[in-house]
Amino acid sequence: PREGEVDGAHAPRRPAWGLRPSDADRSGERMTEKHDTDAARAMPHPASVAHFSRAAKTYHEEARIQRRAAEAPAELVRELPGSPRFTRMLELGCGTGAMTEAMLSVLESEAALTITDASDAMTAALHARIGSSLPADTVIHRVEMEAVGTDEVVRDRAPFDLIALGSVLQWAEDPAAVLRDLRALTAPGSGPKSPAPRLVFTAYLPGTLKEVRELSGNGLPFLTEDGWADAARAAGWAVERQYAWEEIDLFPTAKHVLRHLSVTGVNGVRASQDASTGSKSPDGEAPKPMTASRLAAFLKDYEARFATPGGVTLTWRPIAMVLR
Repeated sequence: PREGEVDGAHAPRRPAWGLRPSDADRSGERMTEKHDTDAARAMPHPASVAHFSRAAKTYHEEARIQRRAAEAPAELVRELPGSPRFTRMLELGCGTGAMTEAMLSVLESEAALTITDASDAMTAALHARIGSSLPADTVIHRVEMEAVGTDEVVRDRAPFDLIALGSVLQWAEDPAAVLRDLRALTAPGSGPKSPAPRLVFTAYLPGTLKEVRELSGNGLPFLTEDGWADAARAAGWAVERQYAWEEIDLFPTAKHVLRHLSVTGVNGVRASQDASTGSKSPDGEAPKPMTASRLAAFLKDYEARFATPGGVTLTWRPIAMVLR
């Protein structure tokens, strides 16, 4: 845990989630031919809207780490001095609503919500799952994260005193620019019943999906804890709380790992033709083609190197931050 930079308060205690068997492990799910296809598509690279749209029907059940991570910012906000409650919330990257549900605990009962995602399939899944439990003044709207600062619907609903982003900011090409645009959508607080605006988010740190990166050479670029704090300060925010932790998920086989990445949207294997164009991943490495033989070797090596008595591991290193 890192100490808060505004008031010096220590980050709160967190449950020791540690090693967790996957739902597939608990249910005894058997791999099928479709799972083989999912595995072949599932090497991580920067996500597209299409990947998440395809995963909308499976995301909420499968995205266990993301669901638990969504609870951390709400807990950090509840522990702020004065227990502030907010009246106008903007959410980006709502997905199926895990962050939305968590943040309801820090909102006034008649709060106005503006909930957005770049995927129509995700906003539809959220509406079907929790739409009936949201405040009357709720707008669910499709908008790309990088375009939110100029979006007419969002601007008409501003200013906001709470902005929330769940497991989405790491996909931004320039996180500081997004945070700067979002700061422009807030207004200064004026008293106990009008708290200073906050922005909360969850993201991921280096070491996330390290098993896949180590074996495949393909990986997602993640900022460090200091990198996220620097991005926030560069955008004019002060870091009020931050908390980072590690979770290790367990799966019966390496195929289950890749299927999990596929059905949560973190997928899209680098095809051979991508490599032939000379395109590069965001960290500057040329993508490696995933042939059938390379996939077979990957699965074999994964199970040889990352096996435990409970299954093979997949590592996540989430971070939650509260900005003021």
